[in-house]
Amino acid sequence: ITTVYDWRWIFWMNLPFGVFALAMALWLLPNYKAEVPPPLDFKGFVLSSLGLGLAVMGMTIAGRGLLGAAHVIVMTVAGLLLLVAYWFHAKHEAHPILDLRLMRYSSFRHSVVGGNLYRIAVGATPFLVPLMLQLGFGFTAFESGMITFGSALGAVLMKFTVSPLVRRFGYRNLLIINGVLSCVMFAAKASFTATMPVLVMFGILLVSGFMRSLQFSALNTLSYADIDVKDMARANALYTVLQQLFLAIGVAVAAFLLDARLWWAGREDLVAADFSFALLVVAAFSSLAMISYFKLDRGAGSAISGRHVD
Repeated sequence: ITTVYDWRWIFWMNLPFGVFALAMALWLLPNYKAEVPPPLDFKGFVLSSLGLGLAVMGMTIAGRGLLGAAHVIVMTVAGLLLLVAYWFHAKHEAHPILDLRLMRYSSFRHSVVGGNLYRIAVGATPFLVPLMLQLGFGFTAFESGMITFGSALGAVLMKFTVSPLVRRFGYRNLLIINGVLSCVMFAAKASFTATMPVLVMFGILLVSGFMRSLQFSALNTLSYADIDVKDMARANALYTVLQQLFLAIGVAVAAFLLDARLWWAGREDLVAADFSFALLVVAAFSSLAMISYFKLDRGAGSAISGRHVD
């Protein structure tokens, strides 16, 4: 699409899929409603929306040359300060729009903490790999897309296996084993070279996409396993917001690592080794998520996995 038509259609083409997903959700998902809906936390809405908007935008465009460095820093810092202000506000609000008290649920807390550390690599990788292929190896956008397509294909194939795998291993074991393997596959992308066979790169991305999607599917279902029905909507709001925030942090971390590498080497142009370095660092950082997974109860999520531990 980018090569032969217009890059904007990459975004427009999502509209019919979004409408279809919304229609399916309205049709298939149960509609739980509170008997007395709480009042809108207007102050929290303003603080959180402005804070998240500025922070996510600043982190997403960091290192891309869309705005000057000073603008990006001011935008990001202002957003983070507003989020800190929201945190103090939410501690004393009866019905905060993003309820941080939901972290009292163990399965939700560990899914959020571990999952968001993992998302740093997930957010960084789509930023780093295409740039490595195009700037580091000289591939065209079309050639790069045909290779990175393997990641999406692996994610689709995973959907047929998640239920039996969760029943077989349980959430805790699956998150630990697959989490370690996922981080290894993140690091494996650092081994890409211009002379590596395309099928090998495609295969690594295929397996990595499979494992990444499996990790997300397990985390997304475990996070709500112990949530009361009355808290479900607020849990979904908090989980989704944090998910987007840490994906943006992943992009910011990747851009920072590339800039730091250039500064350290005294160069102005990126080379393939710079991307390999950044991929190894984000893979190592995301492996810290295993600490949170090890703290999960052995029987975490057994009510929905169907696997009971004595």
